[in-house]
Amino acid sequence: MSNTIVLITPLSLIIKTQTLDSGRRNKHFVWCFMAKILVIDDCNVSRVALRLCLEQGGHTVVEAETGCEGERKFVASPTDIIFTDILMPDQDGLQTIINIRKFNKQVPIIAMSAGLDVHNYLHHSKLLGATHAVPKPMSKDVIEDLLKSVDAVEVN
Repeated sequence: MSNTIVLITPLSLIIKTQTLDSGRRNKHFVWCFMAKILVIDDCNVSRVALRLCLEQGGHTVVEAETGCEGERKFVASPTDIIFTDILMPDQDGLQTIINIRKFNKQVPIIAMSAGLDVHNYLHHSKLLGATHAVPKPMSKDVIEDLLKSVDAVEVN
C-alpha cells in the first residue's frame, strides 16, 4: 500500500491518494480535503463576497462580524486560514491578530483593509503577525494566489 499527498492549485486543494495492491488489480482511491476558513469583517458586502468566492472553491467558511466574535469562534473551533479586516468596531483587526497569535502562532492570517491610510494599517498588521496584508477589494485571482501562498492547509 502506498500513500501520497499532492498539493493541487488553484484554491489549495489537497488530494490524498491510496493505492491498494490486490493481486493483479490495483484499486485507486482519492480523498479531497478543503480548507476551513474564518472570515472576519464588519462589512456584510465584503464578507459575503469573500465567502462566496471561497465556497466556490469548495472551502468551508465560518463568518464573524467583529474581531471579538472571530476570536471566540477561532478558539472554539480553530480554522486552517483566517482572513481579517483591520478597521472594525468592537475590536480592530490589529488587536485580533495579536490575540490570535497568543493562542496560535502557525495559522495563516491574511489581513485586509480599505480606506484611508490603508498601507500603514497593512504594514502594521504584518509586524504584528499577519502572514499577508492586502488592500480591499480583492479579485478572485488575488484570493487564489493568497491561498496558494499559504501553501495549502494542514487539515484539522
